[in-house]
Amino acid sequence: MHFITRDHTRLYYEQTGEGFPLLMLSGLWSDTQIWDKQVDEFKDLYCCIRLEHRGIARSDKWQGTYSYDLHAQDVCDLLDHLKIDKAIVSGVCHGGMTAVRLAHRYPHRCTALVINGTQVLRSGKQSLRFQGWRTLIEQSSFETFYQTELIPSLYSESFLAHNSSRLEAITAGASARMELGSTLSMLDACSRFGLEETELKGIQIPALIMAGDEDAFVLQSAVEHSASLWPHSQYHLFKRCGHFPQREATAEYNRVVKNYLATLTQPSHLCSGQTPVFSE
Repeated sequence: MHFITRDHTRLYYEQTGEGFPLLMLSGLWSDTQIWDKQVDEFKDLYCCIRLEHRGIARSDKWQGTYSYDLHAQDVCDLLDHLKIDKAIVSGVCHGGMTAVRLAHRYPHRCTALVINGTQVLRSGKQSLRFQGWRTLIEQSSFETFYQTELIPSLYSESFLAHNSSRLEAITAGASARMELGSTLSMLDACSRFGLEETELKGIQIPALIMAGDEDAFVLQSAVEHSASLWPHSQYHLFKRCGHFPQREATAEYNRVVKNYLATLTQPSHLCSGQTPVFSE
């Protein structure tokens, strides 16, 4: 399904299940399929809503200036389209960055955040990395960048060892979902993103913040530091896992998220309109 944003951009989303809304935001160059195994698990408890960001997959290719304020605004537009006041917002990487911006700028639209593989604080090192990626794509190709830089950073040793035959198809799928102009502008937005510590400490939305110990892109130490500063947060580390624990450690990921959401309040209470209260 598609909806139209306030700036007349057509974005793709999927809605599955009934209950309190659980919004799932994908990473760069990922589509809704990254959440398939989570939707299978959660659709009986939550209304699972998956969004493909502008410039990616079935959403409109867009040539304007990307920013995380814009992505957060897109989320608000989707919630307005669905007549939803607020949602639990789950995100990985780019989707997690969007979720963080949403919690920072529009806290009244979030009940709780569930994020993994997300650089929350401003980082000069990450900014340089995104700029380097941009240069590599421009000087070679997206496929070269994805195979030589991204795949070794994102996936664990175990995943790479057991899925070597799939890596070419993974690269081809990512390439098919992107458009060059949008990709370069997205990387510019990534290089500008990041909260200051004082901003992070001011966020009152409860959050589950997760990392993989073999994620070479968003380091475990950076995620742990963010979690230590975020009020009302819980932290979970996935062992022998990379950037995408929902893929590499599906059963553990689903169990951890389900248990965390149960600490807020039961889905039946959420549906009745009660505001969840974080249990410390």
